[in-house]
Amino acid sequence: MLDLLSRMTDFLEGLLQSPWLWVVVLLVSALDGLLPFMPSDTTLILVGVLVAPDPLRLVLLIIVAAVGCLLGDLVSYVIGRYSGTAMLDRFTRDEKGQQRREWAVSQLHKHGTLLILVGRYIPAGRVATMITAGALRYPTRKFLIIEVVAVAVWAAFFALLGYAGGASFQHRPALGMLMAFGTALTLAALLALGRRFLAKRRAGAQAVRSVPPMRGNGLVENTTSTGTSKYSAMRSAR
Repeated sequence: MLDLLSRMTDFLEGLLQSPWLWVVVLLVSALDGLLPFMPSDTTLILVGVLVAPDPLRLVLLIIVAAVGCLLGDLVSYVIGRYSGTAMLDRFTRDEKGQQRREWAVSQLHKHGTLLILVGRYIPAGRVATMITAGALRYPTRKFLIIEVVAVAVWAAFFALLGYAGGASFQHRPALGMLMAFGTALTLAALLALGRRFLAKRRAGAQAVRSVPPMRGNGLVENTTSTGTSKYSAMRSAR
């Protein structure tokens, strides 16, 4: 992991004075909407650390990353919209993929706005969310409005995270990167714990609702296929 970060840092640092840096940021941010293994968050943090002495470059970083992220999400949304569930099946063939799909579908129905905003912070959640939104015909206009806000917040969050680390350790960028990544991992862990806590609460609430209510004499109402309860039938037979 550290070796990979070191290589990425050296590569991005070599492009720091070149326009190709922004091309790389744009492409990585966009492709992450189709290929979950693309390190868009990591790239933003690293570039944020490297441009820390220059606020104007930070603004440019946020804009370029947000545009790239928007383009990638729109492509995923369009693919889902026109391919239906076929493309979604391809991206969610393994067990974890199926779990992410089921989660995205259920949450999109219940909390579509919130899911589009936060789905990108969950590992591989961005692809599942965008393709699912398209496949389920989530309203395009509403999707675009939420998406613009979501990509702006995402780009600003990770770029500022890297910038804060770089500004705090201007002469020791490695420490700045460690601080930024440590903060990002902590927030990711808190988000994952929050998801598990909410999932357990929902499961508990569903379990409680599934228990048939007890009547006054202790008999439990159990509705038959004809719509008449056994309890009612017993009362009428008396």
